[in-house]
Amino acid sequence: MQKIVGSLKNYMTLSRLPLLPTCWSNVLLGTALVTTSPNWTVLLLVALAISLFYIGGMALNDVVDVPIDLKERPDRLLPSGIIPYSHALLFALACLIGGSFIIVYFFSLTTTVLAFFLLTSIVLYDLFHKQWASTSFLMGICRGLVYLIAASAMVKGSLSVNPLPLYFAVLLTLYIMGITLIARLENESYMDKRKIIAIAIPIAIISFAFLLPQVHWSMVVAGGIPLFLWFWVAYRAICQQPPQTKKALFFWIAGISLIDAYFLLLLENYSFSLLAMLCFLLTLFMSKKLKAI
Repeated sequence: MQKIVGSLKNYMTLSRLPLLPTCWSNVLLGTALVTTSPNWTVLLLVALAISLFYIGGMALNDVVDVPIDLKERPDRLLPSGIIPYSHALLFALACLIGGSFIIVYFFSLTTTVLAFFLLTSIVLYDLFHKQWASTSFLMGICRGLVYLIAASAMVKGSLSVNPLPLYFAVLLTLYIMGITLIARLENESYMDKRKIIAIAIPIAIISFAFLLPQVHWSMVVAGGIPLFLWFWVAYRAICQQPPQTKKALFFWIAGISLIDAYFLLLLENYSFSLLAMLCFLLTLFMSKKLKAI
């Protein structure tokens, strides 16, 4: 029994499970952008498909990195042999195929095409993220597409009448690119640039809130206070000597659910906003037990 539990924990670590709830909150916001009466079956199927894409992508990332990790980080799960390479590869492919099957079988052509772009972006990022710094764009696209897939599935592919999911997809893509850029600019000479980007991120997010229909400025500001406080913690982490980049990166990625909760609050979808907050708290809780980044 102990061996089974240990094996399960290893695969949960391989999957970067603590950050999975940030995908669920993305599905909630993508859904809320197009309907106030969601179909829960559709929502749960999308959440399951996105979860499989996320887990498969994370596992494939480690599979691709094995040749480098054998030299630089031999204690990781695959180089050390804790999880056999072939098992991890099969696990990754099974998850990616499973997510694709759910989308193709249950949803429209538009949603399937969006999922194809997501799958392609995941694979390309995993294959080339060590060679090309510009692949941060692909990581951002992966995240932004979750909004579009959730919205498309909920309205059976009819996204042309509502531009909000596209706007938010662009926002999340730029957000991921921004925090990835900060993580890559680790040289001391780039410290000022890192600080500027870190300060600009919450300002841009809260300014974006005015794109929502009939949102009062007082709600934008009041709801944005927790966001500013959370991003301030991340900002302080990169300002330390030496900079705590990994810690800051976790705060920013975990903060995705906080961003979703904020916009759901402004949309007056209080139940979804609460669920997104629970996703945020779940990420914090699981990060105490498992490796998140």
